[in-house]
Amino acid sequence: MSERESIILDFDCCLDTPFHSTEKKYKNLLKCAPYILGSSIRGELLNYLIIKNCTANKIRTLSTLKKEAEIIEFHSKCEIQCIVKKILWNEKWGMLVSFGQFESPQFRAITRIAISRESRASSEGGIVNIEQIKDGCNFSVEIVLCNEEQLIEDVKSSFRDIGKYFGIGKYKNVAMGRFSVKDMEIKKVKDILNEKIIEFRKYKKKQRLTFITPFLLHHNSGLPIDLDQNQFASLFSQMLSNRSRELSEFFNLNLNIEPAVINSIRTYIIPDYFSRYSLEESAKKNRLVAKAGSYFDCYFDDSNESLPIQLAVCSLFGIGEWADVGFGRFSIELG
Repeated sequence: MSERESIILDFDCCLDTPFHSTEKKYKNLLKCAPYILGSSIRGELLNYLIIKNCTANKIRTLSTLKKEAEIIEFHSKCEIQCIVKKILWNEKWGMLVSFGQFESPQFRAITRIAISRESRASSEGGIVNIEQIKDGCNFSVEIVLCNEEQLIEDVKSSFRDIGKYFGIGKYKNVAMGRFSVKDMEIKKVKDILNEKIIEFRKYKKKQRLTFITPFLLHHNSGLPIDLDQNQFASLFSQMLSNRSRELSEFFNLNLNIEPAVINSIRTYIIPDYFSRYSLEESAKKNRLVAKAGSYFDCYFDDSNESLPIQLAVCSLFGIGEWADVGFGRFSIELG
């Protein structure tokens, strides 16, 4: 087994207590997202592993750092060879995290009253309805990392502990978001990719790519992309090939990737504004996204032999900004 062979830890989980992660805020209603953000899962793992492995002095120093470059430098210079340093801050290893996808989420709403910490009194307009996913609902999470026995055991035990003792999402301080790991399967990335590549080789020129997680509508300039069809076809082709090369190197697969030619593309985009907290930068990040359910009808030139590889890699592991934490994943329908 290759030292850098990548594997997928596929967790099947069940909520022990209700879950909430705010998707939309209204005057007196907090709408719950129908999924668990991959960035939230990654952030909880990072927090837990830092608390577990770092000294109190190092944690205090780390809490004062705000810029990502400073935090990376702090971890890289740390003399403790812990899993935080090895997985999360080392380009050789890295880690990919999917969204937590619920099997069939059941929603309900509860009413809470906001209490002022100073006066212990309810503030005006402090009554709010919180939508939540009921306990007992099942969800799955995939974590991709290097196939090294100690790394696997550390991530497995840490993820179980987070579910049992800490929870995930908002209102963890009142025991929301607790979960149990019912089962975990280890899969080889190469095997999963090969299955998808064989499947996609049968596809025709026209294919519908339907996003199952939000896709970021930004390119390197940080501005919303121009949705002129010809320009977008060229841009999306470049995104597919760049992401495939990046993951080929990450997975140590040595794939031969050439940009696919998209003869035409028709987009159906459900725009939305998305905000998430970046633990690395200690700040909120805001982006324009295409919501899950958006789709692209692509007419590919099927003479490119690497096209099935690119579609397999990007559908499984995402495309666009924040793809490493589950954004930009899509399904493909036959044309």
